[in-house]
Amino acid sequence: MLSSNMRGSLFMVTAMAVFTFNDATVKYLSDSLPIPQIVLLRGIITTAMVAAIVLAGKRATLRQDLSEPVIWWRALMEIGATYTYLVGLKHIPIANAASIFAAVPLAVTVGSAVFFHEPVGWRRWLAIIVGFVGVLIIVRPGFENFSVYSFYIVLCVGFATVRDLITRNAPPHIPSLTFSLATSIAITLTGVVFTAGAGRFVPVEPGQYGLILMASCFLLVGYFCAVSAVRNGEIAVISPFRYTSLIWATSIGYIVFNEKLDFYSAIGSLIVVSSGIYTLYRERRLAINRDRERRIPQSR
Repeated sequence: MLSSNMRGSLFMVTAMAVFTFNDATVKYLSDSLPIPQIVLLRGIITTAMVAAIVLAGKRATLRQDLSEPVIWWRALMEIGATYTYLVGLKHIPIANAASIFAAVPLAVTVGSAVFFHEPVGWRRWLAIIVGFVGVLIIVRPGFENFSVYSFYIVLCVGFATVRDLITRNAPPHIPSLTFSLATSIAITLTGVVFTAGAGRFVPVEPGQYGLILMASCFLLVGYFCAVSAVRNGEIAVISPFRYTSLIWATSIGYIVFNEKLDFYSAIGSLIVVSSGIYTLYRERRLAINRDRERRIPQSR
């Protein structure tokens, strides 16, 4: 039988795979359909699926949970993260986008130190600085292969960081699926607004509807696996497996979009991932040490 950490790790690897498949599907569709329209159609399907699951659970406090401001603040950050990521993804290689986005755990550590006064030692600060240097190597502002759309992914990192900080301090009684439902509703509504603002709805072919349905299923499976990963395994154990998204992104980019990771992007990605894993390792070590100190009897 698999241990809880092994189950959590497998769920996390699966979540990263299907999230990357979703990104690739949206990137492919964005060549022929506007991003807001893709988000709208995908959101309608995803919202219906999540709502069906939530309502099937017959949670008595659903209405009360949805009235919590923290849910909608988080949804607002998710809207920003979704649109900035998808706009950037349309114009830059999927592996580059995934590599820059991999800096989110580093940014969350900074946010936790600044806003919640969580202690961060000099080793982790150094690892964080090195990780952000890795992001700069990937983006390469001012150099020949620089794309301004890389900054959309950097902006997405900012939105995602605030989202994760909000989630970390959300009331524990609110189920993860309720967050997913509120987020899906909010993103779908923005898709309505942006599509209406564009003044036209591009005709969608049957095959494209099939791809949108597939992207919606990827999202739903990703939500389930991500939540299951956290509930089954220790955060410090499963978090490094988030970086498997880079393997999926690089493979899909090469096979589907004929995108090749250049030397500097590969070096930058390696730096970001190494810094992130080291930061998680230090957090785990410190947590173990604090736990040991609590267990040692204190003399009066």
